[in-house]
Parts: sequence; structure tokens; C-alpha cells
Amino acid sequence: MNMFNNLPLKKYFSAVCLIVCSLVAAGILGTVSMIAVYQLPTYEMGGNVAASLKIYDVEKDRYAWAPSIINSQLDNFTDAIMLSTAAYERGKTFKERVRDAMLSPSYVYDGITFKSEILPKAFKSQKPENGVKRRDYARYWHGYVVLYKPLLMFFTVGDIRIINMMLQALLLILLMMELFKAGGAKLACPFFLAVLIFNPVSCVLGLTFANLYYITLISALVALKWKLYQSKYYYLFFLWVGIVTSFMDLLTYPLTALGCNLIFMILLTSDKFYPKMKKVILASGFWGTGYGIMWAEKWIIGWLLTGNNIIQNALSAAKIRTSGDVGTSWEAIAANLKNYNNHIFYALLILGLAVLLILYLSGKYKLKSNRAVVLPLLFVAVYPFIWICFMKNHCFIHNWMTHKIFMLTILAVVYSLVYSLEKNSAGKRINVFSLKAWKKNMPQCVKKTAITLALVALLYIGYGFMPTAFRVDVSTQYTPEAVMSVKVGEKEISEAPWMQKGGRRGFVFQKSGYSARFELLMKEDGDVTIALRNPNERSVGEGCRNRWIKYTDFTINEDKIQTEPVEFCYNKPFIYVLKAKKNKLYKIKFKVRRK
Repeated sequence: MNMFNNLPLKKYFSAVCLIVCSLVAAGILGTVSMIAVYQLPTYEMGGNVAASLKIYDVEKDRYAWAPSIINSQLDNFTDAIMLSTAAYERGKTFKERVRDAMLSPSYVYDGITFKSEILPKAFKSQKPENGVKRRDYARYWHGYVVLYKPLLMFFTVGDIRIINMMLQALLLILLMMELFKAGGAKLACPFFLAVLIFNPVSCVLGLTFANLYYITLISALVALKWKLYQSKYYYLFFLWVGIVTSFMDLLTYPLTALGCNLIFMILLTSDKFYPKMKKVILASGFWGTGYGIMWAEKWIIGWLLTGNNIIQNALSAAKIRTSGDVGTSWEAIAANLKNYNNHIFYALLILGLAVLLILYLSGKYKLKSNRAVVLPLLFVAVYPFIWICFMKNHCFIHNWMTHKIFMLTILAVVYSLVYSLEKNSAGKRINVFSLKAWKKNMPQCVKKTAITLALVALLYIGYGFMPTAFRVDVSTQYTPEAVMSVKVGEKEISEAPWMQKGGRRGFVFQKSGYSARFELLMKEDGDVTIALRNPNERSVGEGCRNRWIKYTDFTINEDKIQTEPVEFCYNKPFIYVLKAKKNKLYKIKFKVRRK
């Protein structure tokens, strides 16, 4: 019997039991907590949302508090969905409330695209106006309502932003203290700078962004405080981080919670290379297990409690989000990386290079190969690229938000450099401002820096020659006689029914590449509007400049319509009105390239 107790099989069986129990408990806790908060009265919640409407009257869906920096853009579009879901009128019976807890209904309004404009229709008069309808959004847990329903009973959105500011500042200070305690300045300072990519101001103002920021800060703080990275139960910690992320998040940038904890685990454990890589891979697997199974549990539990086929809806959405209909994996990666093309990021990059240069010239530090740390870090640095390749549709369309996951790549690379520096006790310290130091060390520094900058420049130039995704809208004034057909290649596309809400009829198609050709035929004389824009990107003000595209060689039946390149984006499309003749075939083509 004693021999059996020492067998590894018992240890693995115990671990499997803990994992299964955790997943089952998570599903039960998630369901019970959702049902519990849906019993709360919603009259006060609706009143506090109504009192917050002046915020969204000014900010709209895509408010950028620093318009020239895409990283400052808020997601009020999703925030409005969250508020509408949290304050949706309570069902009259317990059965209705259980159903709502699983289906997560919110308000929609015919003819309105911007979600922030629906809030006044739903809450301003404490009762939804005529035309406001119910929309179920069941494929997510919407676990944020467990927090926001009680908060909205007492606070407006403005109050919640103040609470966010105080709580997030406190958590960041506590986390920085733990990081200093665990690894000193070289552990704490790079993370503090990387938090700027999260953009703490946006996490204060945006309810959507706050969810992942809280999960990242709290999970890292808990792991550091109780030394969970070194614990034999580290896999349960990562499992629960995945579970909580799935419960709370609406697919913003979930990898950050995983990646930051993986990076800290790599830096704070003393394992050799292979054991450390094994822990990183296993921890990632357990996070993915928690994230994926918790999500699937919502579909199954929701289906069992409501009878609605949530599974089919979720799988259909997953198929769209992982598709490449708006762009390839490379285009999605390029679209996300382009958001770092701003003067603030370049200033921080130059500052970091200057600090490393001064340290090198001082002679106080030398480079040391630290394979057990650097290689696992670089392994984690690749995670954002893998995620974008898998979720290319979502990451291409929402690149203004999803680009934040590259925080992990930047943080991992910076830590790789910092932890490769070792104090040079044998070396002679040199005054970094002396001519001797520059003569001795500068040639090699200049060479390496020049090579790095040349590679960056080549990548940036090459970006402009990559294929891009674009969208074409072809429409005419709605009349029963205004019958039109549009053929892309050999395929005739279907009419877009949603255009009729705006009094028009027409077609929409999206394409990825360098050019587009399509044929247009009208059954009656009429004006046809051709609009070129980015695919399904909504932004405001200067925020859309980062996604502008140029088109050239726009021709109709071989006649040049526009000879000079013109820039366009989603909100500022290029529009051409064609006076089409009855039964005349128009062959339209144009070329596009990145700005």
C-alpha cells in the first residue's frame, strides 16, 4: 500500500480531479451568481444610466481622448451594450429572470447603428420608447453584470469612472511594491512602462477595457503575494485566470492576463531551461482549458436552462471571427502593428535605446547568455502573433483595440534585454560622457543600432506593399423599378437587405488584395453611388487616419475616372456617383494600396 501511495499515477489522478472539480465549480458559481444578480431591481439602474447619458451624448461610440493616438480610443460601443445588458428591465417571474441571466438581453433600436444612441431610447424616460426591441447576446457569460448591476443601483457611469481611477491606482501601486520586493527595479520598471500600452486612462474611462486590466493586476498581485508561481499548484492558478477571463471578458485582449503572469513566472522561478519551458507550455494549456471550457459551459448551461440553441449561435460566430474574409493573417498582424506608428511610442523606444547605450558605455554591465530566461520569454513574445493568426477576422476589424496584446511581445523582449545584462565587477567603470568611452565602445554600438534601424525601416516600407482589405458599397435610391445586379468575377452577389432601412437598395462586398473588378447592370436609368472604404471599421475624428488606404487607376469601361490617388477610410469613404443607363453593362475596376 505504501508503494502505491508513492506512484506518480496517484499524483496525476489527484491533479485531474482538482481540475475537473474547478471547472464544474466554476460553471456552478458562474450560473448561480448570474441568476442572483438578475433578481435585483432594475429601476434605479435605469435611472443611473439615464443620468449618465450626457457622457455618451458628447463621446459617442468611438471617443478618443487623445485623437492623434489610437491607443486612447474608448470602446463606448461595447460599453453601451454592457450598460444596456446590466440595466435591462427585470423579468416579472423567477423563470424569466433565470432565462435573462442566461440569454443576456439588451436593447436595440431600428435604424440606429451607434449603440450609444440607443441608450436614450431605452432609459431616458425610464421605459423603452416605441421601436426599442430586445436582443439576446447569449454566447458570452457577461460576468461583468455581477459587478455592474449592484454598482448601477447606487452610482452613475461618471461615479464608476471615479471608482475605477482610485481602485486601479491602488492596485497598480500594490503590484509595483510586490514587483520591487520580488525582483527590484529591473522587474518593476519595465512592467510599469508596459502598462502605458494598456493605457490606464482608457481603462479608467472604459468599462470594456477595465475588465481585463483588473484581471491582469489582481491575478499578478495574488500570485506574487502568495508565491503561486513557485507553488506545485501553479496550474490551478492559471486555470482559474482563464476561467475568470472567460467569465468577465467580451473578447478584448484576453492574452494579457495570461502573458503577464507567464512572464513573471519565467523571471521569478529558478528552473533550468527545459523544466521552465515545460511549465510555460503547461500553464498556457491550463489557461486555455479554463478559458475554453468555461466559455463552452455557458453555451451548454444556457441551452439546458432556456432551450435556446446557444451552441449553434456561438459556433457560427466563432467561424466568422476565425475566418479570413476581411484580410489574411499577415494583414491582420500588420493592421495591429500599424497602431504603434506614433510619436509617443517612438519617443519611448528612443529613450529605452538611449538608456541601454549609456549602460553599455559605462562599462558597469556586460551581456550574458541567459538561455533559461531569454528563450522562454521570446516564446511568450510570439503568443500575440499566434492569437491574431487564429482570430484574424476579429483582430483585423478591432485592431484599434486588439493591438494591446503586443504589450506581451514588447514586455518579453525588454525583459530579455534587461535580464541579459549582468554587472561587470571585473570591468573598469568609465565616464559615459568621456571621449575615451565613445572611442572604445561606440563603433560596435553604432553598427548594431544601424542594423536594427535598417531592419525596422525595411519592415515599415514593406508594409506599404502588402495586400490590403477594402470594402465596396454599390447602391441606388430605393424604388420597385430600381433593379440592379452586381457581379464580382463570375459570381453574382446578393442584395444587402439592411440598405432598405435607409431608403436605398444595393450591394456590399469585401475583398483582400491589390485590385477589384466588378460588373454593374441597371434595369432602369438612375444614379448609382459607389463608395470605397475600409471593411467594417468604426472610428471617429483623427483616429481613422491610421487606417487610410489609397486607391489608383479607377476606371469604368476603360475610361479613367480618377487619375490622382485618393485616400479613404471607413468614416470618410471615396464616393463616386455614376449616372447609369438602362441595360448598359458597366465594367468597373480600381487598384488599392496602403498609405
